[in-house]
Amino acid sequence: MRFETPPGRQLQADFGQCLVSIGGERVRVHLAVLTLGYSRRLLVRAFRSEKQDHWLLTLEEGFRRWGRVPQEVLVDNACALVSQHDPEHNILVFAERLEEFARYWSEGNANACIDQGIDAYIATGRLPHGQPPVAQRGALPRDADAKTRMARKLRSKKGSAIYAQRKAIVEPVNGQIKEGRGLRRFLLRGLEKVNGEWHLITATHNLLQLFRHRRSQQQAQWTAAG
Repeated sequence: MRFETPPGRQLQADFGQCLVSIGGERVRVHLAVLTLGYSRRLLVRAFRSEKQDHWLLTLEEGFRRWGRVPQEVLVDNACALVSQHDPEHNILVFAERLEEFARYWSEGNANACIDQGIDAYIATGRLPHGQPPVAQRGALPRDADAKTRMARKLRSKKGSAIYAQRKAIVEPVNGQIKEGRGLRRFLLRGLEKVNGEWHLITATHNLLQLFRHRRSQQQAQWTAAG
């Protein structure tokens, strides 16, 4: 089905398959296809499978090649992108990595932080795990947009040091809730009930943190007292 959309509105992403002859053997090739909704410009990349990495690598390459990110990306119900889909109960949960990929950057997030007086450090792209951002030198162009300014900010010494703190501040919380307590999915259905369940999870997480901190202080006092 063809969707007609205004410029910059939508990107359609999908996979197709075909058989090709490589070295005299018939090989099934999976084709990642990106199509801009207005101009119908295409980007096609070939893979041996349809893994999540292949989806994200193709999307990122498309964003870089065209120099911008559309307002929305239209995908099908691919198992690499969707972790839960229940049309009967109107439940759709995207894969965690896709959610993270989509949240890297938006001008709306940056402007909301500015309006609230928050000195934000928001990732504008994806880097290989463990690879520090490459520092950029030279004067920043006067007409640089918000995304370019944020990228330069993150690549400064101060920005890199501040952004690196997320590994010790934010990410451990997710790991403790998911791995330590085994809470990898919600038990209730519906936005209101899930919201209440999440508040309960985070409240008990904070209580456990306070309890463990208090207990460690008491143990230190007992040890010092002999």
